[in-house]
Amino acid sequence: MVGLDEFRMINEQEAHWFALGWLDMLGWRDLPLDREESIKAVNFRKALMDRFRWIMWNPGGQSPPLKSGGVVISLDEKNADAVVVHLCLHQMDLGAMENFFGVFESVILLMFQSEFLMRGALTTDCWDTQVRAKARAESLEKHTAIYPRIIVDTLEDGRTPCFMMPQRRGEEMESQDVYKALFVRHDVWSFDFLRYAGVFPRPKEMVLENTKIKISIVRPVLETGLERFAPHKANVFGAEAKDRQLKLWEKYKWYADYFNEVAAEVGDAPIDLGLAKFS
Repeated sequence: MVGLDEFRMINEQEAHWFALGWLDMLGWRDLPLDREESIKAVNFRKALMDRFRWIMWNPGGQSPPLKSGGVVISLDEKNADAVVVHLCLHQMDLGAMENFFGVFESVILLMFQSEFLMRGALTTDCWDTQVRAKARAESLEKHTAIYPRIIVDTLEDGRTPCFMMPQRRGEEMESQDVYKALFVRHDVWSFDFLRYAGVFPRPKEMVLENTKIKISIVRPVLETGLERFAPHKANVFGAEAKDRQLKLWEKYKWYADYFNEVAAEVGDAPIDLGLAKFS
């Protein structure tokens, strides 16, 4: 995690700066994968390789060689269900950040299209501390996210998200409007995926259309998950297995609440949570 003094130094001296996004497919370890789920997982990996082959890095445990302004995707060696998106900069560059978040958003969409829900984390650090940034992001995903959301790390003050970048070197944003377009805060800061439409301001019509497209992709994944893992339809045996299934259903329910909040804003139909009531 970048400290306040370190953050100011990076902006003032154009030091090397590193951004990392960690995404983990939800449910991979919560329930045994049947043949259909295993095929989905294999197809997701293949689709990821095909779509992003020009920026994929599979080094066998080594950190990817990063060039300033370039985005790289790697697969975590220890976690078969984790995807890592990297970016390095010599100085703050909103154009490069637009590219980073665009790739990050595309990986999330691909997970949804592969019928997986996910959770993750975003963090920043100095260029030569990729291992520390990766460990920090993995820890945030496993211990802080809990629900299917993308946790955004904060600076030392615990209040300012680490992606609060100045538009120009040494100069902070005059307004948090651009910033709020990226993230939303409830109990913690998280990436506002459904509403996100780029780092730079867009016409309202474009933002609404972008959100509606995401809603059409996400809806069937949520409806299927809520139905499949509904407590009254438990298809597993043993108290521990049923408890895992209940927790997984609650995570789908959490995302459905977020989904319905955004759907109402764009005039789209909500997901009927009554279809998966407790018995």
